[in-house]
Amino acid sequence: MRIALLDCEDVDEEEERAKRWKEAYGEEGDVWDVYRCYAGQLPEDEAWKELDGAVVTTSVHRATEEVEWIAKTAKAVREAVRSGRVRVLASGFACQLLAMTMGGRLTNCHEPAHVLQVDRMRLTATMQSSTMCKHWNAAETGLLAACTSHVVVLPRGAVLLATSATTRAAIWTDGRALLAWQVRPEMDVEDAKKLLLPLAAEQMRVEDRTRFEHATNEDADGTKAFLDMAKKFLHGEEHGWMPKDVEDVEEETRRASRALVQVAKRDALTDEAQRTVAMNHEAAERLERVRDAVLRVSSYVEDVEATREKCQRCEEALERAEQRVSALEVMVDGMLRRADALEAKLAHP
Repeated sequence: MRIALLDCEDVDEEEERAKRWKEAYGEEGDVWDVYRCYAGQLPEDEAWKELDGAVVTTSVHRATEEVEWIAKTAKAVREAVRSGRVRVLASGFACQLLAMTMGGRLTNCHEPAHVLQVDRMRLTATMQSSTMCKHWNAAETGLLAACTSHVVVLPRGAVLLATSATTRAAIWTDGRALLAWQVRPEMDVEDAKKLLLPLAAEQMRVEDRTRFEHATNEDADGTKAFLDMAKKFLHGEEHGWMPKDVEDVEEETRRASRALVQVAKRDALTDEAQRTVAMNHEAAERLERVRDAVLRVSSYVEDVEATREKCQRCEEALERAEQRVSALEVMVDGMLRRADALEAKLAHP
């Protein structure tokens, strides 16, 4: 296997960083080509054709930064994913970058501004029933997560695999050649305390920082399973991450397409076959639009609930303020009456 490591990080030791990624996701006999994206290095067109897989790393940079190397990296990886020939694992920064450049939407983390913790991932039904997870017995698992923003609306056609309390779209896929996640299974908790905590500490709440300082590798109980899954994905194993309804639509489309080829060979292409293909394509597009709409509505509902809570707090604060004003008015009225009485007394001693 020939795998490209697209390094987007530029803060810690480069060789140690590359070694960590290779050990996490590589297997014996793999050939790795390292590209420093932040220095403008990317595979040329011919190099992409020779690759079997690519790992796009995390970064201290934000995916929304208007920087030339970030834009070029996004374009190159997006085109590789769309080709479907190279399997791409996108982690952290790269997960957000791919989501945004493929039509998804991000939001910044709030309270705290930086998430660094062992997060409990809730696996979706699609993830639990997939080939990759058939030996797992858990509906949720612990994984190291680190981010300052996260994906709230997935790209069109994307499949949600896991979510958590802090990252709505923690793990997702295009169902074919992309596995994207906000988690960091390549790094254990103790290493994260040394390498990530100093960078994130100022943007974390005190209680969150203290909680993470006491976290252990045992808390991240899903690390090994997810590393194994990523290796299998990169090395070409079948994953089965297409939801059944989408699979059915696409299978029908493939069957109709094969039928059309046979009819075309006999020079007797029928209108009925054409309508079948068109209806299948339309059904797939409608399903994708419904999925996008559900994610958007979910995001809007959460925003409305948050706004409602803020309004309620404001109303309560206003009511308290009005009560205080009324009390002050009574006090002032009493003081004025005392002042009038004193003035009258001084005028007629």
